[in-house]
Amino acid sequence: MEPRKGVVSVLNKIMCTIGDKRVNSLVGNELLYAKKLADNLSLNEESEDRLMTAIILQHAGTIMAADEADLLAAGLNLLEDLRLIEWLKPILLYSANNTANTDYEELKAKIKLKGLEIEADILTVVNRFSWLLSEKDDNINLALSLLKREGATKGYNSDILKRLEQIINDEKILSTIK
Repeated sequence: MEPRKGVVSVLNKIMCTIGDKRVNSLVGNELLYAKKLADNLSLNEESEDRLMTAIILQHAGTIMAADEADLLAAGLNLLEDLRLIEWLKPILLYSANNTANTDYEELKAKIKLKGLEIEADILTVVNRFSWLLSEKDDNINLALSLLKREGATKGYNSDILKRLEQIINDEKILSTIK
């Protein structure tokens, strides 16, 4: 049997081939910043693998969805026969959920019970950051500012937000040195 990482990588290539440029850019940004946060937090290999899998598979709905509102439901429907759906579904629903949603606390409890809080928190932050980047024409400063403001009201993990901000600031400094 193929390892999960290889199968997910193939699915990502398929989605990138048939997906639009915006989705490809979103996935690329999400993978980039999630990897940087995973390294910064010294996540173990299994946690990092779950995080990268969640980032790629959350976009599986792009293959089947009629419109953007159906992406998550279509993706979950596509993935429902896989064993990984047991841990993946709560993370994806949590990441897509608004804290005001009645299911939010239940999802949060499921994620905690499964020990997936860090993956869910990173996914939530990089998801939203990537969407803001896309909406704000890749203006990283504006996207980060909006993310921090939104994070304060929606309860994003403050440590993850601070680490992302530090990573971005470090990149700015490094780019001036080169």
